[in-house]
Amino acid sequence: MSRQVKRGDTILEVLIALVILGSILAIAIVSVTRSVRQTRAARERIQVDLLIEEQAEYLDFLVRSLPWDTNDIPVGKTAQDYPFFIGDRVDGCGQKCYIEKSESSDALSVKSGEYTEIAPYRIYFQKKDYPSAFQTTESMLVAIQAEWIDPNNETQYTVITKEYSKR
Repeated sequence: MSRQVKRGDTILEVLIALVILGSILAIAIVSVTRSVRQTRAARERIQVDLLIEEQAEYLDFLVRSLPWDTNDIPVGKTAQDYPFFIGDRVDGCGQKCYIEKSESSDALSVKSGEYTEIAPYRIYFQKKDYPSAFQTTESMLVAIQAEWIDPNNETQYTVITKEYSKR
């Protein structure tokens, strides 16, 4: 009676097991990397949305609380009662503007250029021209835009357009 005893795995079985294990690990690493990128992109999108909403709320507040121009001053008030006129300030800041909130008070001011305090985001708004058939001096069209570089090194843009009317 001859009996064969198997003492271990052959080299071929070990190599096959290592290939399978390596493939599983490679797939797991790719999945985790993709998930991290998607999470970062989602976090950036949320941050951008919050920054744009903040600029929109600041602009809404200024349009509601400040005269549009010197022709829009309420009875009993003078130009000296206001820090600036919102229509004139938006017209005067050039191509790009942003609204900055003072750290020492709740004062808001319209600045020329882009808001870049929170890297890698650049937030700004621009006064847009109406199509010629809809030209008006009673309102302005404003596009609030954010630009940033995403995890794939691609420039991303988010834009909301709002119309503001004189009070």
